[in-house]
Amino acid sequence: MSGGPEAPPRSRFARLAILAIAVVGTLQLVFLNLVEADRMFVHRREIARLEREVAALEAERAALAEVAGRAHDEVYREQLARKQGFIYPDELRVVTQRP
Repeated sequence: MSGGPEAPPRSRFARLAILAIAVVGTLQLVFLNLVEADRMFVHRREIARLEREVAALEAERAALAEVAGRAHDEVYREQLARKQGFIYPDELRVVTQRP
């Protein structure tokens, strides 16, 4: 004979049900924490990428603002055109080396 009274079957079922619910709840909490950690990592990576993109766009905007600010400067516009390969109609283009 055992040392103590045996629990009725209803009580044993209730304990097993509570234990199963606790295990499932714990697994759900672990899974949700992993999902949130992954989401946080992805968001941080995306924020860093967007910040780099914004910095590049701001640098490009500043460069374009400088060009626009010198729009009335004839010498500056001529230099820009020559950098793009434009020449005057009476000039002769001489290529000294291959690109």
